Amino acid sequence: FDNLLRTLPPAYILFCYILFLARGRLLSLAEILKQESAFLLLIRKTTINVVTVFLPFLFFYEMNTNHGFYAGTIGAVKQETALLDMPRAKVYTNPAEAKWIEEVVDRIEIYSKVGDPILALPLNPIFYFLTDRKNPTKYDWILPGMLNEKDEKKVIEQLQASPPKVIVFVDIPIDGKEDRRLANYTPLIYSYLAKNYMFKEMIGMFQILLPKS
Repeated sequence: FDNLLRTLPPAYILFCYILFLARGRLLSLAEILKQESAFLLLIRKTTINVVTVFLPFLFFYEMNTNHGFYAGTIGAVKQETALLDMPRAKVYTNPAEAKWIEEVVDRIEIYSKVGDPILALPLNPIFYFLTDRKNPTKYDWILPGMLNEKDEKKVIEQLQASPPKVIVFVDIPIDGKEDRRLANYTPLIYSYLAKNYMFKEMIGMFQILLPKS
């Protein structure tokens, strides 16, 4: 759903235009029904105008209040107040996320060297860039439905050929659905990680995993 929201500005403009056309049709209908009293006609026109204006502003308010990232900078300015100042990035984000990213990058730099392979699952390829580390697989992220059993085995072969020094793992049910948790949609990869890596620490939502040997 969040990916859909990122495409909404064009849809938002189209929606407003459709509302404008619908308003015109409804007002034309109101003109036809002139046998109504002047008061009822006024109520009908006022209702049409209020609904036409209310719906776009409701969306605008909701996005800027709760989802500023998608609607533009107005809402984001209220949420993204912490400066993340790193050699490869200088951006504002929310305070908790800034703290997590700095700590995860710190751990990656402790447990690996520049150019070493690391792995971020199922998302967060930004850590490869921030730390100048390599992704040993061909996937920036691994999401539900991307891999079949054969593909999973190929990923495991790539991990065996170039074992990650650190794994940054987020164990979440994507979209709140348990079947969209990594352990459930890529069981072979998850089993390989559980067999060969151990939990080191938790930083926010990020698990830091290190090789067992």
